Amino acid sequence: MAISGVPNKKKSVINEEAESQQVEKKIQEWIKRGGSTTNEVSLEQPEQDPLKAMNIKLYQSELEKIKDIRGRTLKRDRLSIHDWILQAIHEKIEKEF
Repeated sequence: MAISGVPNKKKSVINEEAESQQVEKKIQEWIKRGGSTTNEVSLEQPEQDPLKAMNIKLYQSELEKIKDIRGRTLKRDRLSIHDWILQAIHEKIEKEF
């Protein structure tokens, strides 16, 4: 029976480091290439209808009623309070016009 010596751990560690560096280099090249979107996206809003910010004040009782109404819907379908208020405003505008 032949007896072999202890494997050289330094060579295997060096090979693993070289392989990981090559993989890392390929990943970085792929990231740098980037890509393109399927749809053209414009982050600019039209000048005719600019977005305006405003603060509103609600009584605690009104906020509790809103939370109660929101609580009746499924959690996955539940809107944030902000979105709920916006939806209510849009419904009122549609009703009036």
